[in-house]
Amino acid sequence: MESFLDFLFQLADIKIEQINKKGFVTAGHNGPYYDAETPIRNSAHWIIIFSYLLNKTDEKKYLDAIQILAEYLYENRTKEGVEAFYCRDKKGKDHVNGTIGQAWAIEGLVKASEVLKDDKYYDLAVKVFKQHIFSKKYNVWNRIEVDGTELGFDNTYNHQLWLAAAGAEIINYRNEPQIRDEITSFLNASEKTGLFNVSRNGIVKHFAYIPDTTRHKMEYFKRELLDTAHQILHKPSMRYKEEGYHYFNMYGFAILKQIFPGHSFFSSKKFQRALRYTLDFNNLNVLETRDSKSDVTQLATKFNASCNIYSYGYNSPAFELPFIVNKFCPEGYNEEWFNKMWNLQLKYTMADKGHPLSKNTEDVDTLCARIYELIRVVE
Repeated sequence: MESFLDFLFQLADIKIEQINKKGFVTAGHNGPYYDAETPIRNSAHWIIIFSYLLNKTDEKKYLDAIQILAEYLYENRTKEGVEAFYCRDKKGKDHVNGTIGQAWAIEGLVKASEVLKDDKYYDLAVKVFKQHIFSKKYNVWNRIEVDGTELGFDNTYNHQLWLAAAGAEIINYRNEPQIRDEITSFLNASEKTGLFNVSRNGIVKHFAYIPDTTRHKMEYFKRELLDTAHQILHKPSMRYKEEGYHYFNMYGFAILKQIFPGHSFFSSKKFQRALRYTLDFNNLNVLETRDSKSDVTQLATKFNASCNIYSYGYNSPAFELPFIVNKFCPEGYNEEWFNKMWNLQLKYTMADKGHPLSKNTEDVDTLCARIYELIRVVE
């Protein structure tokens, strides 16, 4: 733990200097995707990191940093009748980064209200969440562009999951019946319909099954059948990407488990299969051994990484597993195990002290900000 804290204090000082000059934290580009992002995401992540350091030390510099970043978020949402954040600028993609871009902002806003004792940030978080139209038929949320345009459902499951998790943070702060009901419906559908799926060995499937049209329904099954065939024939498939995202998905479920501990979803066969895969730590080995050519998107072949490009350099299991284990298998969690995971992160991504977490990653700024995932287990 001391190694982690020393690293965090040093990195925080660098970020505070940056914040004092710019008023925000430098944006990344969504890891290996190279989607140009605004500072919204990383600024929201750092609010959570600074809140931990403030609680740990009571030093005013951390409180000041939170105040600056909270105001940055508050002043930089769209204000034309739409409560949303401009999160990315990539041709052919929306500006809100699906439902997940808004979810990350919500997390930071809720924490800001908690620390600063100012509900204006919380109230904005609620407005941003409720801006998303929830389908009672399919039990998922619609994307809303920054100009108010409805963009249809976000069919990436982890995007829907993360909005649900952000909503859980909202109702953990103060109950919002509408949000609680929507999350409950999302979990019900994830358990009882094909919305949420896992592979035979338990890896969470990347795409949500949302049969809103016959065409979308057929596209989903065609894609899944083709992908299964590719895996059997050892051709490039979604498996590489799904392995890299698995722990990120399970982290989102761990957040929901805190607020909905008795929901039957967590006892379902699908979820238990995913959990067994997660808690078998031998499965981490695949993240450092699978050939990048097996990535069906071919994104992995563009970079010279010694591990799965979606894992330690982006969705790091070293950041995510401690909290997952703490929530689903608390008897297996201790500080020694935490240190082992942190050292694994350093092994894969630490270049030298002057370039923290810059090895095997395409986005140092975002990777460093994602240390915020560890805060839930250490605070």
